[in-house]
Amino acid sequence: MNKLAIFIMIVAVVFTMGCKKLPEFTSGNGSGGNTPTAVTPEVSTLEATEITENQALLNGVISNYDDSYKYDIGFYWGTTEELTNFLAADDSGHGTFVAKFDGLTANTTYYYKAYAIVSGASSENAGYGEVKSFTTATQTTTWSSPEPGSGGTIPSSVLPNELYNTVTSHFAVYSGENPPNINGQFVSSPHVLIHSNCASDTLGVFNDRYIAFLMNNGYLDFYGKQWDDDYEAYYEEAYRKLYVVGTGDEFTCYYLTEGYPNGMYAKQSTIFSGKWNESYGGIRDFQVAVILLETSGNPNLLPANSFRIIGDGDGLARDTAWFGTKFTIDDIQISNDDAFSMFRKR
Repeated sequence: MNKLAIFIMIVAVVFTMGCKKLPEFTSGNGSGGNTPTAVTPEVSTLEATEITENQALLNGVISNYDDSYKYDIGFYWGTTEELTNFLAADDSGHGTFVAKFDGLTANTTYYYKAYAIVSGASSENAGYGEVKSFTTATQTTTWSSPEPGSGGTIPSSVLPNELYNTVTSHFAVYSGENPPNINGQFVSSPHVLIHSNCASDTLGVFNDRYIAFLMNNGYLDFYGKQWDDDYEAYYEEAYRKLYVVGTGDEFTCYYLTEGYPNGMYAKQSTIFSGKWNESYGGIRDFQVAVILLETSGNPNLLPANSFRIIGDGDGLARDTAWFGTKFTIDDIQISNDDAFSMFRKR
C-alpha cells in the first residue's frame, strides 16, 4: 500500500471518531471531580425499623441505582408533613440506604421521605420518595428497691452521701436488720410540708396521704394514693417487695423511680420512716422524703438534688382501714408526668 493510501485511511479514522457524541459533564463536588449528568434517581421511602422510645432507623432505596455514580442521600423529616429538617444517610450498597435517627421524643409521630441525587447534578435531578410516618414508643416508669447496706443501712443510691446530713437533720432515717412487722392502712392527716430545699416552696398543708403497708416474706408491699388538684383525680402508686430496715418499732423503707418526663431521663427516690407498733393505733412520727436525683437537664423539672420532706402534722398517721378489711396490692403503671409531678416547675 502506497503512502497516500495510508494517509487517507488515518484521516478517515480520525474523522469518524470526531463524529461520535461524547458524554456531557457538569462541575461535581465528589472526590472524582466532574460527574456525568445522570438521570433522576427513582427513590422509594421504606418503612422505619428498630423503633424505640428515642430512636429509629430510616430506610430508602434507589430502584435505578447505578454504581458508576456517587450519590448524595438522606431523609427530609419533621413532626409535621412540612419536613423542614434533613438527615444524611449511609449508602448500604445496591441502591439501599439507611440513617440512624436518634434523640427523639417518646410517644411522638415523625414524618419523613427519602432523597437522592447524583453528586454534582442539578437540583432538578433530585429524586424523592413518598412521605411516611412512625410513632416512637411510649416510655414508662420503672422502680426498684436496692438492697440495704451492711447492718441494714439505707444505700447511697437512695440517699446520696452529699445530701445525707442535710436530709437527716430534718428526717429520721433508721437502720438495723430487725424492723417491725408493719401491717395496716394509714392516713397521714394533716399531711404537712416539714422541710424543703426548693426555693419556691412555702411550708404548708398537702392533701391527705393514704398508705397501705403489707409485710410479705420479709419485704414490704406498699400502696398509696393522694388527691391531685391539678388533675382532679387520685394519684395512685403501688410497689411490691420493698426493702425495709430498722430495729424495734422504728422502720425505714424506700424505692427508686426512673422515667422519662418530656422524653428526658430522670430518677428520684422516695423514703418512708416512722415508728409502728400494733398498740399505737397508727404510725408515729410518720414522714416521707422525696429526692430528685437526676434530671438530664430537663428544663421542666427543678434541679437535681432538690428534695421535700412531708409528714403527719399531728404526729400519728392513724390506722383507719380505709382500704377495706382485707387488701391485696396490684401493680399500677404510673406515667412519667405523674411520677415526677412533685418536681415539676410551676
